Amino acid sequence: MDILEWINVGKVAAERDDLLSEYFFDNGVLDKVIDSPSSFLVLGRKGAGKTAVFKYLSENAHNFISQKDILVSLSFEDYNWNIHSLLLDEKKAESLAYKQSWKLVILIESIKAYREWFISEKKKVPKELEKCNTLLEKIFDSPIPSIYQVIGKKILSLSGVTLPKAGLSIEDGGLEGLELNVGEVSFQDVQKNQSLKQHLSENIEHLIDFLDKSLQKLLAENNLPVVYLCFDRIDEAWDNVSYSSSKRVIAGLVSASDSITSQYKEKIRPIIFLREDIFDVLSINDANKLREDCGALLHWNKASLASLRDGSVNLNNSYK
Repeated sequence: MDILEWINVGKVAAERDDLLSEYFFDNGVLDKVIDSPSSFLVLGRKGAGKTAVFKYLSENAHNFISQKDILVSLSFEDYNWNIHSLLLDEKKAESLAYKQSWKLVILIESIKAYREWFISEKKKVPKELEKCNTLLEKIFDSPIPSIYQVIGKKILSLSGVTLPKAGLSIEDGGLEGLELNVGEVSFQDVQKNQSLKQHLSENIEHLIDFLDKSLQKLLAENNLPVVYLCFDRIDEAWDNVSYSSSKRVIAGLVSASDSITSQYKEKIRPIIFLREDIFDVLSINDANKLREDCGALLHWNKASLASLRDGSVNLNNSYK
């Protein structure tokens, strides 16, 4: 009988293995990124184990971050990438065209995470945070749906409202000016109508501006935990048919994460798990500097493989 017939070596794809946490080997890439406040990239070749590392971090967050800090895991396997094409800023450089739509994703997820933290800690939710939550619920639904739903049909409703006037009343403390009874707006409606597309883009800018100011005020007035926002399966947008737009969507996430990391210092920390070969072809200014200063490479060499072997030997001995 072949020994391989009775030895269970787990799934071919580690991220599908239910026992991943039992024998996961950490080669230090997570500590390297998390310990550096300017880092937000985990790069690796296809098959290097990025999604396995993402899954392990998601299930064992406090092996890597403080018990008081927050980790939000976002996997984009079934995500509506097409919506970003309606949210692009055509006047911006390729690497910045989708920056705003990704910044909106990061701000919404951060606001949701902080509000849930206050509630779980049985603390009063600050006024700034409640204003943001009320606005987002009025726009998208109550409670605020997942980001996969927000960046979908939900966000298209913003093409049919006048948010700038509503924005002024929001700043004054009210939401009376915000009316969203515009009916369902389809992707095709916005795609074919330049006026709707322009209106959508302007409204998103106003929304981002409001959320940005509120979050900065919230963080200035409260001693809050760090929010880590982890992005995986970004290469699901990598489509040979739409190579050009895929490059811009992913470059937009990198640009938005770079901006947020710098702006919010050590309080909001995006972390992107991305294929190294994809990063290498993105049209991003100072890409080499980003790789060196803001990233860590998940790779295997003789030293790391030897550590893996020795760790396996020690683990086996512990069960004897």
